[in-house]
Amino acid sequence: MTLLFLMGCDPADESGEAGLDLQLGVNAAVGSVVELAVQSEEASTLQITYGVGEERNHSVTVPVAAAAHAVHLYGLPYGYEVGVTVEATTEAGATSTGTASISTDGLPSDFPGYTSGGEITAWTDSYAVLNTAGSANYAFILDGAGRVVWSWKIELQPDEALMRALLGTDGETMYLVVAGRSEETAPLSRVVKVPLHGADLETWEWPHLDHDIVDLGGGSLAGIERVVQDGLQGDAVVERDAAGQFTTLYSTWEDPQLGEPKSNSAENTWTHMESLDWDESTGLLSFQTYLTDQFVRFNRADGVPVLHLYGEGSDYAPAEGETALHVAHQFEVLGPDHFLHFENGGRERNASRAVEYQLDEASMTYREVWSHMSDPPLYVYIKGDVKRFDDGTTQILWATAGRLEDVNASGAVDWWLQLDLGAVFTYVQHVSALGAN
Repeated sequence: MTLLFLMGCDPADESGEAGLDLQLGVNAAVGSVVELAVQSEEASTLQITYGVGEERNHSVTVPVAAAAHAVHLYGLPYGYEVGVTVEATTEAGATSTGTASISTDGLPSDFPGYTSGGEITAWTDSYAVLNTAGSANYAFILDGAGRVVWSWKIELQPDEALMRALLGTDGETMYLVVAGRSEETAPLSRVVKVPLHGADLETWEWPHLDHDIVDLGGGSLAGIERVVQDGLQGDAVVERDAAGQFTTLYSTWEDPQLGEPKSNSAENTWTHMESLDWDESTGLLSFQTYLTDQFVRFNRADGVPVLHLYGEGSDYAPAEGETALHVAHQFEVLGPDHFLHFENGGRERNASRAVEYQLDEASMTYREVWSHMSDPPLYVYIKGDVKRFDDGTTQILWATAGRLEDVNASGAVDWWLQLDLGAVFTYVQHVSALGAN
């Protein structure tokens, strides 16, 4: 239940004519979201600052003048007292200021347990979007202090998995990929659209969607679909537009450079895409295959590949003495000739790592320029993710180990988070802000 508190106002204009009343409440669906209602005597624009205790490190601007406003305040940790300051300005320039405080709810009782240590230095002003699978299926967001500031639990049917939580480009919509894991449930795969305020949920049916999606903007998403031909499973990248229409952008079945289709698993699977990336500045989509070690970049507009890397059909060969990428999941495009990968590695090595490769166009080769392996080694047989920050820190998601680490440029772990036994990670996404402001 939402609790509302009526707070007094502190007029800041000389005349004192612009009265201001504030009401604060904790969101009924997400206990870290604060609902702010502002009532003023005259139509006013708002400048809102808020944070934990006396902090005012979050801000929201409401540029449209009105006598009544309702605003959701995001980015607040669970179980803290938070303070809010509102400055209202009328069209005539008169101002009034109100302050109020409220405590957010505690974390949900069945949220996966975790421990953490060290200090975050590389992403103090951003947020990490994550999800857990296993004992409890939660999408959640961490702030730059490592505190949970948003969470959403999704109930699944047998043979379903929460594959991905992705915050949309609007900053207000969480997309959850629910994938069927069997022949019977794969056609029931879907995207659940969850606004950060927890109301007005939507479910979009997306048969055979699996693993990853990206937000293309304008209400369109692109996702990985499993495509079976003659009993063999390949993949496609498919766009769902704002009207709910689907268009295939790329198919492994139509790319001869990938080689002859063949089964690479007991499930009669050929390529098995697991990760997807969208670069709006270049118009390129990229993906990584798990079973054939192939990384491909292609144009969204026409589906034509511009780069095949690693594996069969690679445009570049490994430099002398180099080991080719082997069994990899997520990646980050650091530049046109730099690629950062989470390499699961084969069972024979029994150790996963993060690795960066650089292309040499003159020799048409690629070379390893950086890598990191946990000490002691961790073997992550599926999933895994990487993110490089401006200061050279690399975040590594040791997915099935339930561990998230920030590794600095010297190779030391600055910060870590460990889920309790029974819960695992899948992907991580970093965003600069929550909400539309």
